[in-house]
Amino acid sequence: MFNFVNNNYLDFANDPAALELSIKTRVQSGLNVPPLTLYFNKKMEGITRRTLGVTIDAPSATPEGAPPQPVSAGIYYPVDLKIYGNIVEILGSIPTPHTGETAAYAVSFIPRRQFFWVFDPSNTKTIASPYRLLMQLAGAALGANLDLPRVTISLKGDFVFALDAGGQYTEFGVLDGDNIGGKVGEPPPAKRQPPIQGGKNPSGNLTQGGLFESWFFLTPRGVDGFAPPIFTTLAPSLLGLGPIPPTINFGTAAEIAAAAGVSDAVARRIVEARAQQPFAGVDDLRTRARISGADLRRLEANVWFL
Repeated sequence: MFNFVNNNYLDFANDPAALELSIKTRVQSGLNVPPLTLYFNKKMEGITRRTLGVTIDAPSATPEGAPPQPVSAGIYYPVDLKIYGNIVEILGSIPTPHTGETAAYAVSFIPRRQFFWVFDPSNTKTIASPYRLLMQLAGAALGANLDLPRVTISLKGDFVFALDAGGQYTEFGVLDGDNIGGKVGEPPPAKRQPPIQGGKNPSGNLTQGGLFESWFFLTPRGVDGFAPPIFTTLAPSLLGLGPIPPTINFGTAAEIAAAAGVSDAVARRIVEARAQQPFAGVDDLRTRARISGADLRRLEANVWFL
């Protein structure tokens, strides 16, 4: 699940130069390559955060029934996670581990470490809100048997180009980016006419520009095919963080009481009230579950209001 962490993005999180060197070394070796890496047969210009984007979307779940069970809310979560990161350029004779070819140029998109963790006011490492939200969305989608969160990488080919032999821009150097049939890197169809050169079915439809898109889903299954009790690659323990807190609309009474330090009676009132309808927010929780000010502060500090 979301192997940004497993791929050691954060080994040098506070040393950008060391992180960039590590990424370049890994891409040049073709080993343990970061997942958000694109390869090209020429050195390209114009690949920036304005033209290369990475987003995560996920279906939304809601509790239903008694006891409440997560089901589809009939919509996607209304906010996509548009990741802010750094783009590392790699030049040379670069192996492409997915096709066994050699590329002249590659770029890797590296999420900022603040996506995963931040320092709180006491300078203690704590889980960051985007990462927390992603774990919640993944868990809810899994529990409701929905599509898992999807990571999409897109490149606006209209703004990406290779300079000519004289170091000048021409329209003939503009990237042909369209991922026709989603088959980049696979054997080309026998009757593909006219042929597009450059390796094993590169992107393109013989028209300059276009949008390259590709995506993958975040699964809780590890590389060995087993699904552990905790999302192995999303586990906060990998970042030196504590366990994920329960949520108001999905946690059990025992989980809420243990996490927030409220009484069993308060936790049971929360579960009973949400069985009628999920809580819309803090005010709704306080009113319908009859929560005191002291207990509300405990809940706000220790339970997710999602």
